[in-house]
This record gives sequence, C-alpha cells and structure tokens, in this order.
Amino acid sequence: MVSWFVAARLTVSFGISKETIMTREEWESSNSPLLMLEVVPAAGFDERLLSFSVEICRRMRHLLPTESLEALATIEEYLSGNGSVERVIAARVPAAIGRRRVTRRTSFKPVKIHPQERAAMVVQSVTSLDAWNSAKDAALACVDLLDDDVPCLLREFIGNPF
Repeated sequence: MVSWFVAARLTVSFGISKETIMTREEWESSNSPLLMLEVVPAAGFDERLLSFSVEICRRMRHLLPTESLEALATIEEYLSGNGSVERVIAARVPAAIGRRRVTRRTSFKPVKIHPQERAAMVVQSVTSLDAWNSAKDAALACVDLLDDDVPCLLREFIGNPF
C-alpha cells in the first residue's frame, strides 16, 4: 500500500485517480485515516464527513472550553436539520474565542500537543463547514488526543466510498 503522503502527492501532482491509490479491499483493512480521507469523493459526502468530525468533537468534549461547546451544539443542531448555515457561520466567533482563551492559558513549555487548544481548533474547523478539512483535522486530533480507532470510525460514518 502507498503511504498517505505519497498518495496525496500523486493525486495533486500527477492527477492519478483515487482508485489507483486504494482499492475497496484496502479501504476495509486500512489503518491510515488520512489516506482513507484522500479517497473519499469531494461531492456527496459532506454531511457524513461533518458527522464524523462532530463525533470526534463529542469524544473530546471534556477538553473543550464553554465557547467551543456552544459552537458544537449549534453544529449538532444544523446536522440534525434544526439549525441553519447562518447560525453555524455565526458559531465560528465563539469557537474562535474559546480557542484563543485556552491558547492564552497554554504555557510556553516545550509540549508538542496542547490538548484543549487542539480540541478547540477542531470545533473551529467544523464551524467552517469545510467537510473534508474538518474531517482531516478531527482525525489527526483523535489520533493525537484519544485512544480511538479512527479508521473504524471513518468506515462507520462514511461507509464504503467505492
């Protein structure tokens, strides 16, 4: 199997199709969430990708500041059909405030991952409604902060894109 970085470079640089990067069988057995996201089609999977991102945010709820929790509630309403795009866009402000607040409290010690800031960043990413990038941010944060099986979660939310 091709590494996720090589696969991404092949797709961007040379226009090699996503089917060449991964087969149906490789999707079912893959352990690389970024490579799996690379083969998800750009259209038709937005809601599933956002739902995946929101699920990761729910699992990181204990790390989120109050403002990010409020933004997450707005996104959940939107995905359930009770909210509007305008409210999600407006939720970007409290999400950004929450991230800034936990960033200021973060010390300057040489720690590579600041859990609260990273979790708040994912909520801020989800409020952008850029489904693929928010799924990528959520997958990376989940790998770094939680002990969850991200490829299994992707298969659960996306199904099989082939």
